Amino acid sequence: MRARFLWMASCGSFFAASAHAQQAGTTYTVQAGDTCAGISQRAYGDARLVDLIHGANPGMGPSPHRLAPGRQLVLPPKPAGKATGPDAKLSSVRNKVEVQRPEAKPGKVDDPLFRGNRVGTADASSASVLFRDETVLQLGERTLVVILGDVNAAAKKVGTAADTTLVSGALRARLAAAAGKKPAPVVVATKSARTTVKAGEAKVHVDPKHATRLSVYGGSSSIAAQKKSVDVSPGYGSKAEVGKAPEPPRPLPGAPTWSAAPPSLAFVGKDGTASFVGELAAPAKDVVRWHLQVANDALFDDVVLDVVVPSKVRRVEARTLGVGAYHLRVSAIDDDEFEGPSSAAMPVAVGRLAERLVDGKVRFDVEPAAVACAADGGAPAPAATLALDASRRHTLQCSLGGGSVPIVYETATVVAAPPPAPVAAPPPPPTPAAEPAEPIRFDVSLALGGVVTAEGGATVGPRGVVGVGMVVPARNVALGLRLETFVDHVSDHAPGSKLDGTPIGTASFTAVGVSVPLVLRYRELGRVEPYVGVAPGIARVSADVQGRAASVDSVRLVVGGVGGADVTLGPGAVFGEITWRGDTALGSNPSPSLRGGAGVLGYRLRF
Repeated sequence: MRARFLWMASCGSFFAASAHAQQAGTTYTVQAGDTCAGISQRAYGDARLVDLIHGANPGMGPSPHRLAPGRQLVLPPKPAGKATGPDAKLSSVRNKVEVQRPEAKPGKVDDPLFRGNRVGTADASSASVLFRDETVLQLGERTLVVILGDVNAAAKKVGTAADTTLVSGALRARLAAAAGKKPAPVVVATKSARTTVKAGEAKVHVDPKHATRLSVYGGSSSIAAQKKSVDVSPGYGSKAEVGKAPEPPRPLPGAPTWSAAPPSLAFVGKDGTASFVGELAAPAKDVVRWHLQVANDALFDDVVLDVVVPSKVRRVEARTLGVGAYHLRVSAIDDDEFEGPSSAAMPVAVGRLAERLVDGKVRFDVEPAAVACAADGGAPAPAATLALDASRRHTLQCSLGGGSVPIVYETATVVAAPPPAPVAAPPPPPTPAAEPAEPIRFDVSLALGGVVTAEGGATVGPRGVVGVGMVVPARNVALGLRLETFVDHVSDHAPGSKLDGTPIGTASFTAVGVSVPLVLRYRELGRVEPYVGVAPGIARVSADVQGRAASVDSVRLVVGGVGGADVTLGPGAVFGEITWRGDTALGSNPSPSLRGGAGVLGYRLRF
């Protein structure tokens, strides 16, 4: 199951200026905590005029902008008339995204969005929504939101994401406070609750039964339902089911740790891909899944890889990344679907390093530019500046940033050597050895029970069985063969009994015999092992018949079906078994028939 998520993040916080307003048509020096929307609101009285600032200051890059204090911005004059235009737009689209406004249409980058519009994503799809106040909403797969709340609400919050209706999936909100000023809270309405993210970072998740879960990672948040509100502190979560008040806060699962962290830099191989491999430490008892994310930015606003795997999977490998610099993090999900805080974001990079021969020198082309390389133990330098003698072999060590562990790059002309102070790489997975064949199992058994004859009237008597056996395992089944000695005794055979078809009066008899049951056992039910089979045998019957001076002795061939089950206990197993048998006389001496059934309980000692 892949995770469903929606991120919300502001590029900064509102500008808190002094009483002397910055006049339009001038330059402005960025202060700590400024955003384009905040500057627009202060300079023009309308946050929706941020495009004036963007147009007058080229080179700011894609929105939302991270404004560095001290930067000079040009503020053009405010145009006549009221600001018009959409409240938001789609800033990125991946795979299948649909916009309803009110008719449904495929979403495209720069599509305008207005209050009450809906945005939904399909499987393996995502989208970003950029508001005029530079709040960003990131939608993961299978997520549906009403991006601006109630369409009939007053337009006092035009161009903001303060009110959001979450229909399905999950939403993650991150707020940043302006300098000396609290941010506006984000209220998220669902079918079962109303959550308020007041500061910091929190996640709201709606499951298929419409239960709402609030997980708080920083700042303060609350969840309200059925006229009851619960404040939730960082590191805790609360759930509200439909028609019920919120539950008391409970601890979230802790951030995962690495037993062997993935490398910070990997080069594209011959197959065109690079692999980052790491191993996670053992999870807590209640953790059932890991949530792995890779993004283009440290705030994870632009997620490029999002995977959820069972917690029993400890080895993590990412192979589908293209050349570039990324950030990687992992979080844990418990058995009640609460997701805990993520591990610290790790900078990683996929590099491409190509060599070329120029005037007898080996030169290199490298991506991304942040990769530095050291030749033959020298100081790290941009790889493109290296020019090495092509007539001899060299050692080239490359790293992402000065503090990263070097990764050795191997080419035909470059000698690979272990980098200094290497980090222990995770061991390769052991090659699974062929499972040894299970040995043949032997046992001895003793059982007591009863026998029922069905010749004439039904009569019950005691039965005893002693046997030895062997079991030959074969995957999830086993073949069993036993040699058993049995003794059956009927003390008062009912009137109407027969001697090989001839009616007789009351009789008693004792049968002593040997049978060889051949059974098939099923071994995939834990301690219980049922079996069925056939049981041919032979018995000597000695009978005392009313009206005869001497006993009647004969030998009878016995054939029957057998079924039962072993229940493992101690060094062996307790077993119960039933048999239905038919017989025929061998020779001319008549005797009572053994046709009927038998049942026993006993113990089988295995060795």
